[in-house]
Amino acid sequence: MNVAEAKEEIPQPEAKEEPPEDGESLLLRRVLLEGAKEPVQRRTLFRTVCKSKGKCCKLVIDSGSTDNLVSIEMVDKLKLERTVHPTPYKVSWLQKGHQIFVTEQCKVDFQIGTYQDVILCDIMPMDVCHILLGRPWQFDRNAIHDGRRNTYTLEKDGNKHTLLPLKVEADKEAAGNSVTLMNEKILLQEDEKGKEMHFASVGKPKVILTSTNLEDLPEEI
Repeated sequence: MNVAEAKEEIPQPEAKEEPPEDGESLLLRRVLLEGAKEPVQRRTLFRTVCKSKGKCCKLVIDSGSTDNLVSIEMVDKLKLERTVHPTPYKVSWLQKGHQIFVTEQCKVDFQIGTYQDVILCDIMPMDVCHILLGRPWQFDRNAIHDGRRNTYTLEKDGNKHTLLPLKVEADKEAAGNSVTLMNEKILLQEDEKGKEMHFASVGKPKVILTSTNLEDLPEEI
């Protein structure tokens, strides 16, 4: 028996693709999108839907974030256990004087398909998602990002998981009827065709942190 035959074969992890979860959601928001003129995932952060305590929650992966975060809304609705942050810190928004104090954290148990995990997250007011996984998660799980497909691949408990992003069609379905935002040029082109149109003028929206009671936050960011 030679040395090569004597070596034990290392079992390869089973590869699985994990699409977004579906079911009862903590939050349903109608979204209107203008048709994309380039590959959709080119400018899109990784977004998916996970489940925590049987509820569907919005999850974003952003390698540019230095922390794992969970929204106050999710913590309150799911009654997650809060703990005192060992090293409290301040987060500045756009202007000096407008800061959020991060003083608590909690462990968040979630799953995406067969991928299950428990992540320690800092508690912050957020309305863009319920869970934001940053560099700490990517580093700890050795997650690999495929920039073209906008997927994350990692190994856990002997399985290889590939997390898939939400499809654009999911956003369009959430918007209900077929409604599209048009710029002025497209609107005039459609009008020249003589077709009956129903439209509304939409001004610049305000982005407001609705889940915080801090009075010193800027109203628009």
